[in-house]
Amino acid sequence: MDAVVDRVVGVAPDKPVFVLEFGATLGNASLWVDAALSDLLGGRWPAVRGFSRWNEMWLNDDVPAHDTNMRVQDIPGVAAVFQAHLADPALVDRPILPAGPSW
Repeated sequence: MDAVVDRVVGVAPDKPVFVLEFGATLGNASLWVDAALSDLLGGRWPAVRGFSRWNEMWLNDDVPAHDTNMRVQDIPGVAAVFQAHLADPALVDRPILPAGPSW
């Protein structure tokens, strides 16, 4: 993310950045999501103004072991991590985009 955000900002420094469809299925997904939300909501990348989570059950082929479940409600601990991060009252009144003619 550090390198990608820097490159995107370098191409269009006056535009907001949005992270679309992030997620993890391997390892400890709740720890990964906790770290990702901490960085996204904590201001690690000031140009990032929004994000979305890939929340889908994907049937890859006829082999069930290849299927991917990215649904927040189905991965142990992930729903609780989202609830904990998004329950912060400071997020409610925080503007998504700064005011100004360039936006």
